[in-house]
Amino acid sequence: GIGEKLMEFGNPVFLWALPLTLLPLLLHLFFHRRKTVVKFSSLLFLTERERYFSFRRRLLETLLMMIRILILLLTVLALSRPFFKRFSLGGAGTAAIIVLDDTMSMQRLTSSGLSAFEQALVQAEALLKYLPAECSVGLLTVSGKNDFGLTRDTSIIARALRNCSVSGSGNGLAPSVKDATEILKNSAAVSREIYLISDFQNNAMPQHPLPLDNVRLFTIPVIGTNENLAVSGVVPDKKTKFCGSPVRIPFRVVNNGKKNRTGKISLEIDGNAEEIRNIELSSSAKIEDSFSYTPLRAGRLNGSIVVEDENVPMDNRMTFTINVSEHHKMLFCGYDLPDPFYFLRLALDPLEKPLHGFKTTTAVSSDNLEDFTLIVISPGHNLPTTRLKDYLSRGGRIIALPGSPQNGNFYRDFDIYGNNLDLNQSGLRFAGDLAELNELLQLELLDWKTVRAMKGGVPLAFCDKIPLITEYRFGNGRILALAFDLRRRSGNWPELKSFPVAMAALFTYAIANQENTVYLKCGEPLVLNGENASFISGGIQTLLPDGKFPGIFLPGTVFFQNTDIDAAIITVPEIESNLKTTKNPARYFDGKVITMRADADLGFQLKQFRSGTDFTGLLLLVALLLAAVEFMLGGHHMPFTGRRK
Repeated sequence: GIGEKLMEFGNPVFLWALPLTLLPLLLHLFFHRRKTVVKFSSLLFLTERERYFSFRRRLLETLLMMIRILILLLTVLALSRPFFKRFSLGGAGTAAIIVLDDTMSMQRLTSSGLSAFEQALVQAEALLKYLPAECSVGLLTVSGKNDFGLTRDTSIIARALRNCSVSGSGNGLAPSVKDATEILKNSAAVSREIYLISDFQNNAMPQHPLPLDNVRLFTIPVIGTNENLAVSGVVPDKKTKFCGSPVRIPFRVVNNGKKNRTGKISLEIDGNAEEIRNIELSSSAKIEDSFSYTPLRAGRLNGSIVVEDENVPMDNRMTFTINVSEHHKMLFCGYDLPDPFYFLRLALDPLEKPLHGFKTTTAVSSDNLEDFTLIVISPGHNLPTTRLKDYLSRGGRIIALPGSPQNGNFYRDFDIYGNNLDLNQSGLRFAGDLAELNELLQLELLDWKTVRAMKGGVPLAFCDKIPLITEYRFGNGRILALAFDLRRRSGNWPELKSFPVAMAALFTYAIANQENTVYLKCGEPLVLNGENASFISGGIQTLLPDGKFPGIFLPGTVFFQNTDIDAAIITVPEIESNLKTTKNPARYFDGKVITMRADADLGFQLKQFRSGTDFTGLLLLVALLLAAVEFMLGGHHMPFTGRRK
């Protein structure tokens, strides 16, 4: 904006000493040499020379007096700390936005023993005191959870700062700086400023220089250690977990610092340490391993893997939740001769004892489908399509044996199967998550006769490019359709030793991840399906009438009720655990960037950087040079008198 530069002083009290600069003039007048009459016989040969020496002496005395006045004047001005200040003539004032980095990396420790975030809060509160009284101030946090627009009531911003805390988010600095720039562009203020307080972690900096659009950016780095151990989880396998069977819980530990580290890592179940190991990692090294735990009862297995580290506690703990079943109840629904489920029951539930965790019930129909984890349908069943669709919408699983539209509503309404195919081929090849069976079983011994063609879906097993097992998703559930029956009409597989193993793997795959646990980053939202949905975090239940989970900013486990998802594991971004910082934040921004020191007086820096150049050092330098000149010129004269020593 239009403005004029006026002089201002950092220590104006010293200006009272300005009259002292006239002291050399007063002393010069007081000790001024008066003319005296001396009788002498003849001045004929001395007159011209006397005039010459008298003129030179008066000139030297005047010059010394002026130098001494300048020395005193420059000294007084230097002590007053003069600088130029720009005053706006439009009267619109200043608008400033404080951008506070509240991401996980700000938990790093500093040399003072405080965290970087605690030091950042101190700097932000100091800014409120040093900004002009007429200034409009706003607050943006990098996580976005404590944002306030421009206001002249700084007490609102002060209360907001007191409510700020470190979050597990890692959104980077660019979005917050962009938002602050847009807010300032829409303000009527002439002077627009952003105060970015951050540890300036490398992973948080913009990928390309960020334009500031005529907004002045002040960066305030808060420096802390770069040493950090972090633990993160690896998504466990989707196989169903049963009582009495070991559960593998994988983890990863990374040393993000430059020093070799030793420590401990432990497995905690319901808050109790079950196993503790010693670990040793060199710089930038990582360990990938797993704990093994055998649950003794059905239900939720909740726990954590904890690494010992004094820095950044938010990435020292990885939580997990696993649904442990006593056994899965399956409904074999249909009627046909001979019994279509004979070989399947023999493989999964021999002698009515759940060998693989499966408990089977055979019936033509059932009124309580929700009691069953999985339903196997064959021609002749009496289950209405509407009930099956409702079962699927709530996450149910169905395995279908081949049939035609004449075999019931299921085959007609879902329209999965086509015509019969005379295959007359051998072998089978699994795909996707079942591909590991190809190395375990002798599948080339399978001889096929007649199978059913299938429409669409995702094939899970082939014979000569013809799908024999296909997966379809309906709502939150899924259907696994078999192109062959489980007797000997389609082939010889029920008689082979590979049949029980393959069926156990297929049914385990069908019911895998039945609990529907999802993995979210801190602050990441989620849309849920269900009425009267709610979530439980930290023992507090919160209703979600619109079915939208807004996300939380701390890592841990969240449990849902009345929804299609049972639990969510909230994790921190792994890049936030690498604490390396940039030494020159200004190069990441395109515009006016001023870097301030967090360990120096913030008020004086603000006056210096916002207002202009401090001339204290220059004035002292000139005063010193003048003192040297005065010493050389006046070395043979008494001070202020002009008389020779």
